Amino acid sequence: MPKIDMTIESYDASNDPKDAIDYLQKTNPGLYVMISNVSDTASVFFVSVAPQYEDAIDLKTLSTWLQTTAGLRGGGKKGILQKKMDELLK
Repeated sequence: MPKIDMTIESYDASNDPKDAIDYLQKTNPGLYVMISNVSDTASVFFVSVAPQYEDAIDLKTLSTWLQTTAGLRGGGKKGILQKKMDELLK
């Protein structure tokens, strides 16, 4: 399964990280994770799994794990987790 994880410094908040992930999903479906520091005080994370891999990757379980291990709480629709955080991830 194709996957990539990215951490981006000084990401332009006017650009939606979902746009980059959508492009990756269209060209090479898989699991994609992006964490971006959108300002000096906030971050955003975005997780996307292609429909053909949804049986292999349970996003509800991943969401619980992210909350338990890293304090990341997010929501979204099927195949997507996302959250803007009021603190910077380092």
